[in-house]
Amino acid sequence: FTQMGFSQLRALSPEGRCRPLDQRGQGLLVGEGAGVLLLKRLEDAISAGDRVWGVIRGSGLSNDRSGGLLAPSGEGQLRAMRSAYRSAGWSPQDIDYIECHATGTPVGDATELRSLMSLWEAGAWRPGQCALGSVKACIGHTLTAAGAAGVIKVLLAMDRGEIPGLPGHDTPPDGIDLNDSPFRIPHRSETWPRRSGQSRRAAVSAFGFGGINAHILIEEAPTTTENTRVTVPGWPARPSRIAIIGLGAIAGRHQGIDAVAQALLGHSCTAPGEQMPGDMGIPTTRWAREARLVFPAGESCGRLRGSPVELRIPPTELSRMLPQQLALLQVSREALACTSLAQLGDRGGLFVGLGIDPRSSLSHLRWMIPHRARAWLRELGIDAKDSDIEHWISALKDEVSEPLDANRVMGSLGSIAASRVARDLQAGGAAHTISADEVSGFRAMEMAIRALQDHQLDVALAAAADVGLDILTRTLDARDRRPPRVDAAVAVVLKRLEDVSPDDGPVIATIDGIGSACSGELARPESNSEARISSRAAALAEASLDLSGIDLFCSEESSTSVEPLAGRPGWQVTLPPEYAS
Repeated sequence: FTQMGFSQLRALSPEGRCRPLDQRGQGLLVGEGAGVLLLKRLEDAISAGDRVWGVIRGSGLSNDRSGGLLAPSGEGQLRAMRSAYRSAGWSPQDIDYIECHATGTPVGDATELRSLMSLWEAGAWRPGQCALGSVKACIGHTLTAAGAAGVIKVLLAMDRGEIPGLPGHDTPPDGIDLNDSPFRIPHRSETWPRRSGQSRRAAVSAFGFGGINAHILIEEAPTTTENTRVTVPGWPARPSRIAIIGLGAIAGRHQGIDAVAQALLGHSCTAPGEQMPGDMGIPTTRWAREARLVFPAGESCGRLRGSPVELRIPPTELSRMLPQQLALLQVSREALACTSLAQLGDRGGLFVGLGIDPRSSLSHLRWMIPHRARAWLRELGIDAKDSDIEHWISALKDEVSEPLDANRVMGSLGSIAASRVARDLQAGGAAHTISADEVSGFRAMEMAIRALQDHQLDVALAAAADVGLDILTRTLDARDRRPPRVDAAVAVVLKRLEDVSPDDGPVIATIDGIGSACSGELARPESNSEARISSRAAALAEASLDLSGIDLFCSEESSTSVEPLAGRPGWQVTLPPEYAS
């Protein structure tokens, strides 16, 4: 899917070579790899005697607020870069080397170089003082691993005292003149001297589809452990309480937070059930009967619809989107409409919990059918005319999936979901999709809360969607004897409680503590596992509570996990006034 998708997006290099920061660059080359970095507070690493490869001194995250999802925005890149330098207390001129995102695409590389020139124009510099490079010239674009590869390259360069050259580079992109700029592109490795009284310093950029921008500042490891000073923000004794000021929801036939709230309170619903997505006849096949599969019905949210004019999405692009993206747009808009905010703004960000929609794999099935269909005919002993076989294969492919095109690629990428919502709500801060299976939504909420408590953002939206009643998911559920599903999507708007003003609208609830823990195992942890106990303990500790202060425990865990709360008085749910009756 990656290769075919990039091909449809016209992003691949036709010559099969990646030439970043080069006028000959025609596109990227997909690479494969993994990068792992172990992080530790510097003072703890030094105390433990760990080898320190480098120190992260600052970082900045942003999302483009304008332009197309495939067109990079220099303005968004600059916001991420400037945020990083503010957090480190550095100026751009303190940097000796920049590991660029540069993928070899003409527009992307030129935009990045112009962003760097704009970043440096306000300060004093000498021509060619800062070297540029990109690891993609060596290993291609490793996509989600590309940022880690860039950081590892910088750490190795610092350790060896060499600024790496850019293999195969000729001249900068058209319209870019580096001769009268602070930058140079080394064609071979150079000695990396230390400035007087300063360690080696570098920056790494990573820019993703949809306008996600990241910039990180790295300093080489301290040469001595004596008199090492570590500057950290002055954290409050207790993290800020977080206010929920907006809600949006879809759950099956219940469209909107009011309808969902009524359903949760047990009130009857007069809305008719929605039709299930197409099943391709799978439940009635001989294979399903022989496997004795019982397909759970579930409750579908039906065919979600949106106005291209209202959503500012071209009709063809809108029709190619998977339903989870449209569901996220709807609940996020509803959540923001609960507040007085017109947009999330430069200091607003969002975090989306989302799994991979199995329907994105139907393109693979379409591509496999020509080969597999002929094999099926041979296995069944069916002899048919070539023209009939070709007609059957063509019809079968179209039944499975429409041909892949650029709009369908963008409508299938989970990472695009957050950027699409960020564009819609004008969020200029961090905007990420988090995929962590059934806890994706919780992780999105946790990241939003921490970003607010760390003052990285002033307002945050956390959202999650699972529109999973497609026949692929239902078949797996039938095989695993899982209970029926409900299509659902939820969004909440969050602010630090102390920052909420009367103009923001009513505070629906506050989040006083949140906790998470990893079991270190692939198997689903037991209800009273160490990981679940630790996560509950962390949330209680942050809220300065113990179990005796909890009135209601809502959980999908088995009843054994809530036994410590059994029999306690005052179990209740506190709802907004309009639902209390």
